[in-house]
Amino acid sequence: MHISRGANAGRAFSAFKMIRWFGSAGDLDAPVPQFAAEGRRNVFKNLSISLIAAWLRMARGMLYRWQAVCVRDLGRAQEENESAEVIMGTLKAPLLISVALAIHCTLGWRPVLAQEAASSQPAGQPAELVEILVTAEKQATGRSIQKVPIAVTGVDADTIEQAHIQNIVDVGHLAPNVILDTSGTLPGTAAFTIRGVGERSSTASIDSAVSVSQDGMVLSLQTGLSLLGTFDTESVEILRGPQGVLQGVNAAGGAVTFTTPLPTDTFHSSASVTTGNFNLVGVTATVQGPLTGNVLGKIAVSEQHVDGYYRNTTDEGSYVAAPGNPTGQEPRHSTGLTGGTQTLLIKPTFLIQFNDDAKLKVFAQFESDIDGGASPQAINPNPAPGPVSKFISVFGYTPTPQPYVTNISTIGFTHITEEHLIGEFDWNVSNGVWTTIAAIRNVNFDSVFNNAGSPFNIFLVDTKEENRQASLESRFSAHVTDNLSYVAGTYLFTDNLPVTVVNATNLSELGKKPLVPNDPNSPLNLDNQLIQYNQKTSTAALFGNVDYTIVPDLTLSAGVRYQYEHKNMDIQPGANAKGVVFCTPGTLSNCPNVFYDPSKTWYTFTPRLVLAYQVAADILTYASYSRGWGAGNFNGSPSTLGAAIVAANPETVDSYEVGFKSQWFERRLRANIALFDEAFDNIQRTAITSFDGAHVSTLLNAATATIRGVELEVTALPLPGLKLNLSGGYTSASYDKFTAPLSPNAYNPNEPPTELSFNNLPKWTTDVGGSYTFNIPRVEGEFELVGDWSWRSKQFGDFFNTPQEIISAYGLLNASLNHTLGPWTVSLWGRNLQNTYYAEAAAIASGWQLFPGQPRTFGLTVSAKF
Repeated sequence: MHISRGANAGRAFSAFKMIRWFGSAGDLDAPVPQFAAEGRRNVFKNLSISLIAAWLRMARGMLYRWQAVCVRDLGRAQEENESAEVIMGTLKAPLLISVALAIHCTLGWRPVLAQEAASSQPAGQPAELVEILVTAEKQATGRSIQKVPIAVTGVDADTIEQAHIQNIVDVGHLAPNVILDTSGTLPGTAAFTIRGVGERSSTASIDSAVSVSQDGMVLSLQTGLSLLGTFDTESVEILRGPQGVLQGVNAAGGAVTFTTPLPTDTFHSSASVTTGNFNLVGVTATVQGPLTGNVLGKIAVSEQHVDGYYRNTTDEGSYVAAPGNPTGQEPRHSTGLTGGTQTLLIKPTFLIQFNDDAKLKVFAQFESDIDGGASPQAINPNPAPGPVSKFISVFGYTPTPQPYVTNISTIGFTHITEEHLIGEFDWNVSNGVWTTIAAIRNVNFDSVFNNAGSPFNIFLVDTKEENRQASLESRFSAHVTDNLSYVAGTYLFTDNLPVTVVNATNLSELGKKPLVPNDPNSPLNLDNQLIQYNQKTSTAALFGNVDYTIVPDLTLSAGVRYQYEHKNMDIQPGANAKGVVFCTPGTLSNCPNVFYDPSKTWYTFTPRLVLAYQVAADILTYASYSRGWGAGNFNGSPSTLGAAIVAANPETVDSYEVGFKSQWFERRLRANIALFDEAFDNIQRTAITSFDGAHVSTLLNAATATIRGVELEVTALPLPGLKLNLSGGYTSASYDKFTAPLSPNAYNPNEPPTELSFNNLPKWTTDVGGSYTFNIPRVEGEFELVGDWSWRSKQFGDFFNTPQEIISAYGLLNASLNHTLGPWTVSLWGRNLQNTYYAEAAAIASGWQLFPGQPRTFGLTVSAKF
């Protein structure tokens, strides 16, 4: 079915915005464009703002009470009475000022309390590894990671703080066979894989095969996921292998869960200030404590700014006259640092204890990320046996790449806002706990992206996305007897995803004559493909898992999930049966105006079976079978009408795993190992193919494959104050057969399809690190040295294993030196200390590009906890 609509139907899209951003020359001092709300104010946003405003008022009141208590406890009530009245009367003071006043007030007494707490610990108690609790099993209480028969990596708050782990990308380097990188093609977009299962795509309509959740809410949209930070995070759990029963759809590869700490029942505050190279400036502040007798509250605020990590220049490359640049002149464009970011995060959290059996947890969040745009770097590899890149043949430009240096005409920008509200109600009923989690989330994404990464406007992408999701999960977890426990529940989810994309391709790239020959970067030299769609998803599921102790220490766990998912795609694809249909060159006039509304429904059944044997108190062995599935997807970046209206079916993973978890030497040594064998069927792959001179994206159910591998994680306390950790993973993935015809690849024409390697999958991943706590004679306080080195082997950057897109092996060294005295900690830290130039992604668009990671960064952080 199709419906004819006016050219301006759906969301209005202004060509003036494109002209403003796609101009040939820029001004470094030009103001950043205003990211207007464009009518996005809605009930949810008003609710979030009201909630935050109310919490700010309560937080101030809490601080004032704290200050009064502080004054009283110091015995200075009379002396400070006058100044306290001044503080109490400053009702319009910013919250951070209130935090500073509270910290100032407590300087006289909190260190004493810390010393008292330290002296109360038993002397001579042997050190042992910290126990990490896993909550992703969704049982009534968390279990020790050593008791959970799943390959899982747990990262606690102390590790996050000590190692200065900033975001989910950093977390991904700590776990074996895990890649949690950005896609490269759009800043902030996830390209997550676990054990080789996952897909690198920046198309919003394509769901990830790795589930990411925060405080029980699944984050369904890939956009913005790679920016997910670790500030105000209690723990991160990375579950490797299919998690189809408890984590549900899109957990075919595994799952990553973030948990926010609940507020404390006593008043506490913390704050930090960070400065570093690239003009990094960051501040954080957290205040928490009781608001009333049964209500605890916390607000955590973080703000960070960095100018940029890459130097954009015109002093790169050589030029000769060519069809796309008849003058052979170097294009003019703005120069300076690119890739800068400005991030603001506000997280209010509440805990309401109705009685001994009922409590409500409320998690709210508002985040704004403004990015200076991605920084792809044009490279010039030997193209043989394929044709010379169009950088040279069409535009006369030969790149001369330098580390962390770009030569980009239109830098672009990215602005992401995310806000969510989560309520978790826990009710102790008889022998179990009934948990209900209701959540709503709102993401806005606005971006202009230079996909070719060159001094010419060859392929520019202007994207707007608005995602609204709501979910409800209700489950009951109980112990029936000492030998029998279970969890059972239901899950409902819906979301709405309107998207507008303009793919602007240079006329010369398409083999057409430019309208303004002497200005290659004129917006009139762009052929625009306008894509508009609104994808709606509805999901419902029933799930359950039973644990039964057959004989002492031998437990059988069995679970199942039955899920329904329906997707409706209302799309104007900017294409017909023959291929892409462009608007009038240089404008958004006379664009296609026919909408189609394909839909598809899928029903899935995902079982799980685990047999675990507790050999000794600290030794667990297990064998398991589990199935996971990745959602069926419509392609929101189609090159033909068929690609837009035909959905790729869900992919499935059947995994067989054996594992061994152990602790030795009074829990000073922890060693875990897992071996797995996975059958990966109906694999979805995004292949880049050529159409009418342009490189386009096609989504396919391409193949079936077998994935095998091993993972090792070791942590040890060999000496007092010394902690060492090691993780390593090996993954061997091979295609068994292809179920879809593949377009030939000019740069790798003789490779049989089944001989292709998985793209974006390093065979080896390793991480080696440690920390050493020590004292220096005649120097007060405690020192801690923390180091970490992670390494990934070579990987292919694209589906066809194009030799020019190979991502070389690389290792990253991070370290910090921390000094703690009383409530204060001063940290000198550095990341990628050897300044390794490495790529996180590779692509082709007129020529080849690498998307570099971050260069060496270093800085100083001063923090205090009270």
